[in-house]
Amino acid sequence: AQYGDITGRVLATAKDGSTVSTPIALYVQPETVTLRVKLIDRLGKPADGASSLDLIGTDDAAGERRFNEGATDQTYRVRPGAYFLSSFITTPETEGTLLDSLAYLGRPQLEIRDDTTVVLDARKAHRLNIRTDEPTELRSATLGFARSWDDTWLHAGTGAGGRELRGYYASVTRRAADG
Repeated sequence: AQYGDITGRVLATAKDGSTVSTPIALYVQPETVTLRVKLIDRLGKPADGASSLDLIGTDDAAGERRFNEGATDQTYRVRPGAYFLSSFITTPETEGTLLDSLAYLGRPQLEIRDDTTVVLDARKAHRLNIRTDEPTELRSATLGFARSWDDTWLHAGTGAGGRELRGYYASVTRRAADG
């Protein structure tokens, strides 16, 4: 179906031959579906704090980042197609602003054809552990991701924390079919 800007004019002619012209403009929206994304922290609550969500369309390389701020879900109107979801979810110690953990959750290839709900749940992420030959102390860490496609586009991001974070977690569901 055609979509986009449509312009024209209405021309009226009276019996005496005089005319009046009125310009018109309208926009026909393309087909869209609803994508609802729920971000859940490791306590089972809607993600808050610095928790963020990136939605990138891999068909058109367009996207946006939102900060969840305790919302039950993020709702998007998107065109049917291929998308990439990426999220950093922070979890507080109990109640308050001190953080206990940072989790990365990704869906590198998500085909959206109809109204869809996706749940990114930090409780299902796996704890990341590092072993060394010598005793070590975690002073800071950075979780990073990158997703490329069509031999042209790249979307990447990082989340970092200091020694106050007790755990780093990650979960990536499915592999990318393109990129």
